[in-house]
Amino acid sequence: IENDGPTIVAPEDIILECAADAVADIDGAVVTTTCGLESEVTAEGPNLLEGDGICDGSLWEFVYTVTDDCGRTATDVQQVTIENDGPTLTAPADAQLACITDFVGDPSAVDANLFCDDEGDLVISDPVLLEGTSSCPGAEYMVTYTLTDACGRTAEDTQMLTIANSGLEIITPPEDMTVTCYGDINPDPWAIEYFTPCSSDVFIQVTPPTQLCC
Repeated sequence: IENDGPTIVAPEDIILECAADAVADIDGAVVTTTCGLESEVTAEGPNLLEGDGICDGSLWEFVYTVTDDCGRTATDVQQVTIENDGPTLTAPADAQLACITDFVGDPSAVDANLFCDDEGDLVISDPVLLEGTSSCPGAEYMVTYTLTDACGRTAEDTQMLTIANSGLEIITPPEDMTVTCYGDINPDPWAIEYFTPCSSDVFIQVTPPTQLCC
């Protein structure tokens, strides 16, 4: 008896976003045998050929082997290419604050998208003063949000913060005083009740008395 051994054609090469989705498709292999011989198909892999396995451009391979009842074998390969995009990120909406010290970075407010099950690494910068005086009305700050995925790819977006407060307010001025002599005038600057946002430093200057009449 003379006859040929089995043949096998592996499933077509495929492209996947996630390496974890690479599964052998034994039922997709096309096998032929002679004389109606039974056969068994096995798959080895995935075996990494190129790249780090999960990042864009990685290449995996499955080796399919058919064995007939005579013990003869044939093999073919299927390649799996990984294609995925880097992260995307949208920072929180611009905001107004009374004081820059009120700012707290909130990762949950960031709209982030990463490939597969990657959790990524989010870094929120400290606010950087772009315009105005620190913590004073109208001051503008910028916060940078940077997202890095497992492949080292990054996405970046910024959020603008504007300081909006009423500034220094006099709540209660010193009471008027009546004195006998000019030299008895002794102003007390700490008798002023005032409010300053953001714990700003306050400088109180007292000018000499001015005669208004007589």
